[in-house]
Amino acid sequence: MLSGEQKAAFEHVTATRDLGVVVGYAGTGKSALLGVAREAWEASGYEVRGLALSGIAAENLEGGSGIASRTIASLEHQWSQGRELLDARDVLVIDEAGMIGSRQMERLLAPTLIPRKPGDRVKTDRRDAQKPAVLHRSGDLARVWVPDPVHEAMRDLVRARLDAVMALMRARQQLLAFLLRHGRTYEKGKTWTQRHRVWLAGQVFDQPVHQIVFQDYVEAIFTAQDRRDRLVARITALIPSWSMGPVVEALRGLRGLETISAVTTVQPCPSSTSWR
Repeated sequence: MLSGEQKAAFEHVTATRDLGVVVGYAGTGKSALLGVAREAWEASGYEVRGLALSGIAAENLEGGSGIASRTIASLEHQWSQGRELLDARDVLVIDEAGMIGSRQMERLLAPTLIPRKPGDRVKTDRRDAQKPAVLHRSGDLARVWVPDPVHEAMRDLVRARLDAVMALMRARQQLLAFLLRHGRTYEKGKTWTQRHRVWLAGQVFDQPVHQIVFQDYVEAIFTAQDRRDRLVARITALIPSWSMGPVVEALRGLRGLETISAVTTVQPCPSSTSWR
């Protein structure tokens, strides 16, 4: 059974005939959703292919959704040889699309935006060159947006901030695990509040080595927090010069959506026209 959010995502990806994007945290059921979507696509006569940056990610995508998957590099190699080209009956599922470089994403999307009849697999250079020219003249080619250097820089900053957030989470988990091993648990409310920090500051261990380990874990948390905050400040400073800055400001008008959340939502977008 799909949840409400999964059903909405399912309807989104199966209703569109061009580009659909699903964003969700790990463990929220994206693979299960894709498994159901695969069955619906195949029942409608489509061939579903899965792509990922690494072989392990491709295996995970195939194992979780049942979609036959491979690396992006291997498919691009086949394309360079004139094999396994896409047509109107193909569905391409890309795992962790936000981690893919803009240039590589452009190469993946460009073939899907060229009108092609089912079974039309021309393999001669001369005819292959003629078809895009004819389509361009008739206005049938879809426009592909190439990110500018500022957009690329923003994507790298957002990824670095996400890495910093994960490092902070790991540092906190390591400290809590250390305290739990020594029978010390905080039972007066939520952790990482001001009261919890005061409680941490009062922890003293009989063994000097344990005190050293405890202090090292605490300092690791402070370091991770400083790194995260520095990256947030740099992202905020870059927004005014970013081409997607107006979109971020518009999204901030939504209730509960802060600046960094808006930036994280916008930065994987392969085309600014998707937000118009």
